[in-house]
Amino acid sequence: MKIKVPVEPEKKPVATTPADITDEALWCRTERHLWKWVKDEITVGTDAKPVEFRRHNECLRCKARKNRTISARTWTVQRSRIAYPDLYLIKGAGRHHSSEFYREQMARPAHTESGAKR
Repeated sequence: MKIKVPVEPEKKPVATTPADITDEALWCRTERHLWKWVKDEITVGTDAKPVEFRRHNECLRCKARKNRTISARTWTVQRSRIAYPDLYLIKGAGRHHSSEFYREQMARPAHTESGAKR
């Protein structure tokens, strides 16, 4: 007789303050994402004409993934989704002002007098 042991899903790390997020996430939050095109996909209708295009991008710094769906008829963005990596989003604390991210970024060792890059 086999006994099934319940397996708990792996818990992902969670950021609760700006101090918890990665250096790459701080850069993207203060300077915006650096998007790189990955691929485009085309959906065609029954008449073999394009109906929509899906554009896939990835941030070179933090590895966030952005997917946009563009109408082939109107050339407008119909949907846009961004999937963020672990330790990018801050959970349970509401919105944060950009000044908090600048403050945290400058407080990290890479930005101190002895660790400043020239």
